[in-house]
Amino acid sequence: IINDITEDRQGRLWVATNGVGVARLNDDLNDASSNPKKKFLNFRLNNSETANRVNAFLFDSQGNLWCATDGGLFRASVDANGPQHFELILPYEGEIAMAAFADREGRLWFGIENQLIEVEITR
Repeated sequence: IINDITEDRQGRLWVATNGVGVARLNDDLNDASSNPKKKFLNFRLNNSETANRVNAFLFDSQGNLWCATDGGLFRASVDANGPQHFELILPYEGEIAMAAFADREGRLWFGIENQLIEVEITR
């Protein structure tokens, strides 16, 4: 199940899944990190089932990937090979993450059940 789709600054498409983390569309056959036999490259956030149910996600102005999951809010830096280590920023369980938004000021907003979470990105 696909929960969300976003695009990074390089124009690559990413998919938030309901159980296998995030996936990047493998449409650049010239990319050295690509495996031309796979349509999607999958990246798990960690070994937790709830953490890999990604409901909403986005890239911040610095190219970090933020994922609002059933197991918490995660962040990872992304390079040519994909996301590096996913860091748990805000743990929560059983709450539903429904939305992610980046405003013009560079702030990130996440709708998690009945809460609105604001993250300020320092430059």
